[in-house]
Amino acid sequence: MVVLVIDDSEADLTLWGLQFRKILDVTPIMSSSINEAKKVLKKRKVDLVLTDHLMGNSTSSDCINMVQSVDPSIPVLIVSDMNNAKEGILNKSECMKKISRFYKLIKRYVGRK
Repeated sequence: MVVLVIDDSEADLTLWGLQFRKILDVTPIMSSSINEAKKVLKKRKVDLVLTDHLMGNSTSSDCINMVQSVDPSIPVLIVSDMNNAKEGILNKSECMKKISRFYKLIKRYVGRK
């Protein structure tokens, strides 16, 4: 499974990469911006996009619109550092702490067993 991770925090990108590589059967591709991620999506097949909710001048809505414009079949999961994350947005630190449960969610989200 290939997951494109979009986050403007280099520290969080590093943590996601370590978690995905060492614990899970996932090939992560890291991107620090939506523009960079768009270039990746045009070149590589990606099973899932995992994006931070707020990234500098961009939001997860911008990311969803970008992914839809490139390949509407790619699912997008949104994570956030915000304690009061809106419904449908996953808490980033909880996902990292419970990475094996989060992985099960990812696999279910992309329709794999």
